Amino acid sequence: MKVDVGLERLGIEPQSAVPFVREVARLPHLNVHGVYAHMHVRDNLPMDYLQWQFGRFAAALTELDAAGCRVPVRMTASTAVLEAASTRMTLNAIDPGRVWFGLDKKGPGLANLDLRSAFIALKSALVQVKPLRREAFGEFAPFALRAGMRIGILPIGRFDGMVSLNCGYVLVCGVRVAILGAPSIEHTRIDLTNVPEAGVGTEVVVIGRQGGSEISPEEVAAHQNLLSPGLVALAIRETVPRVYRDGANTAS
Repeated sequence: MKVDVGLERLGIEPQSAVPFVREVARLPHLNVHGVYAHMHVRDNLPMDYLQWQFGRFAAALTELDAAGCRVPVRMTASTAVLEAASTRMTLNAIDPGRVWFGLDKKGPGLANLDLRSAFIALKSALVQVKPLRREAFGEFAPFALRAGMRIGILPIGRFDGMVSLNCGYVLVCGVRVAILGAPSIEHTRIDLTNVPEAGVGTEVVVIGRQGGSEISPEEVAAHQNLLSPGLVALAIRETVPRVYRDGANTAS
């Protein structure tokens, strides 16, 4: 049973908790085993607003107990709540969400957790490299043209989540190079003018380390105006193959 305490999305009103559980109890094959609220949390919201939402949920629990409607599993703590408040709001269950990726380490509710990143890198490889010899209609090109440009094509695009997974640059041979134009559905163009050694098959790091250079999830989150680097990991679509590394607590 979900209780809406402030997000104004799915869920019943707190004062409807007891009538709802009683209605379910009349059904022959159903029981309410859990009750939770997804609280409205984001940066710069005052703590008393969070406490007001939690208070509404706590009042619903009190009414349930007083009416003899014992619901064993009780949850309000999402990753956002753990970041914003202490563990006193965890009750007896949590909704970990993006904290699974180990990228969200701030906040009092996460202070004592040993979080290690489960997202190490997002990588691709060049499938085509070519000089740009365009001479006509340059003003209509999908990106700004320069003389002597050399471009590369990556087999990752909008359908794979690339629009939300970049900071405007990628790493090639340890060099930060610009993404040219917007990613298309299946491909992304990059500027290889300053990386003459790059060729077909050369590794390209969209997020992660390469040599002495790095593009971090935090940088991508800031570029994309996302609230958390954990949301970057969530943006990687199922079309992107995962590689899991045993024994190192890492995956890419």
